[in-house]
Order: sequence, then structure tokens, then C-alpha cells
Amino acid sequence: MVGCGDLGSRIAQGLLGAGATMHALTRRPLALPDVTSLCGDVTDVSSLPELPPEIDELVYCLTPVRRTEQHYRVAYVQGLANVLARLRGNALTRITFISSTAVYAAAGSWVDESSVCVPDAFNGGVLLEAEQVAIAAHAEARVLRLGGIYGPGRESLIRNVTEGRPISARSLDWGNRIHVDDAAAAACHLILIRAGGVFNLVDNMPASAADVMDWIAIQLGLSVLSRPESGSETQGRRVKNAKLLASGFTFRYPDFRAGYASLLPG
Repeated sequence: MVGCGDLGSRIAQGLLGAGATMHALTRRPLALPDVTSLCGDVTDVSSLPELPPEIDELVYCLTPVRRTEQHYRVAYVQGLANVLARLRGNALTRITFISSTAVYAAAGSWVDESSVCVPDAFNGGVLLEAEQVAIAAHAEARVLRLGGIYGPGRESLIRNVTEGRPISARSLDWGNRIHVDDAAAAACHLILIRAGGVFNLVDNMPASAADVMDWIAIQLGLSVLSRPESGSETQGRRVKNAKLLASGFTFRYPDFRAGYASLLPG
């Protein structure tokens, strides 16, 4: 496991529960039960340790230290290449790369894994490059394109409502999300059934952030937030998850209502 933050730790715990032996490569020592901690910075190949020869599967799941194109590129493209170089002597059976639905065009239309990717921002463009690095390294690479993750510690929309912040114009666009518990469970499911290819990891209901916040406000007995007038066609993405569902995965939180209900008081 390269990168073992909130999502990575949850994936590691799920794989441990299925009987896997786990190593985690992180910038700082990791204290996660039953996971062997390895320290190194993927952006600095000289800092990377020798990786154990028994490692036969790679899960690349990290977050750049800053949201800039340079930091994304060194973390995802160069970092992945550096780790793969260190694993060159290992008999890798599969690579899992955690990507994002940001690789798709944001034109308001429906997209699935067969859709042409036309990123509209640097993050999607860099992630698309990194996906190609993973696919070039292993013919059966597994690319998981996640929507916006929410859950414990990821409750910005709830804070927006309780603090009465006005809704921005961008919040009117289509969005796709997934509860962190389902994101980790779906990743573990696809790894354990040894599925290859690209999968969208989003719940069953695309919705704008504005609509989610309206629903939260109603549940809390608060007034819905004021919206700006929209003078243009709704943008964003509506991402299909039919391929994930066809693999046999079952959501704990199939839409934002179920997921956010678990986070609200009462």
C-alpha cells in the first residue's frame, strides 16, 4: 500500500481481514496494527527503501501534499514510476491505482468507463497520465475512479449548512460522491475478486452539492441556503456505476441520503 491515510488505512484493514499480508510505504512511520511500516518519499527515489521481494500486489493510494499541478505530477506520475522501478524484481500480479472521476469531461452529461476522458482541470489531466503509467506497467492494472469522498471527518457540506454559508454557483453543478466506508469496501471487493480494468466508484445518485445541502438543511430543521441565479446550463458529471454493481458489490450507503443520515445527529 503506497499512501496509507484515511482511505488507504481502511483498504489495508479490509485486506488484512481477508487474510492478506500488508506493507505500507508512507513518508512517516505508520502505526497500524499488523501492517509493516516502510518509510520513504515517492517523489524522491533516493529515499525509497528496498521493497520486500514477497510483495506481489501494489495499491497506490496517496494524496499530494499540495493541490498544484507540479505536486500532483510528482506524486502521481513520477511517484508511481519510482515505486514501480523499485518493484521491478517483484512478480506483481496486479496494480491498483486510485484515481478520480475528474478525468471525465464536466459537461453535465452521463459518463461510464467507456466514455472518452476530456479533463477540464489539471488534476484530472495528471491522474489520466498516471493511469496510463499503471496500465503500461501491467496489462491487467485496476484503475478505480472515485467520486467525492465523504464520511466521518469529511463533513464540509454539513458545516456549510449549519454555518449558513451561501451556495456558490459551482455547487449547482452535477456531482458524484461515495461514503468512505463504501469506497474502501468497493476497493477491497475488486482487489479480492481480482477484477481488472477501470471501475467508477460512485454511489447510485449523482446530485449537485446544492441539492445535498438542501436535503441536509431539511433534516436538521433549518432553512435551505440561498442560491445564486444560474444563467448557464448545468455542468459537472453524472457518473454511472453499473460496472461496479455488476461485479457483485453492494453499497452500505447507496445514495447521499443514506450516507449523510448516518452523519447527522439524532
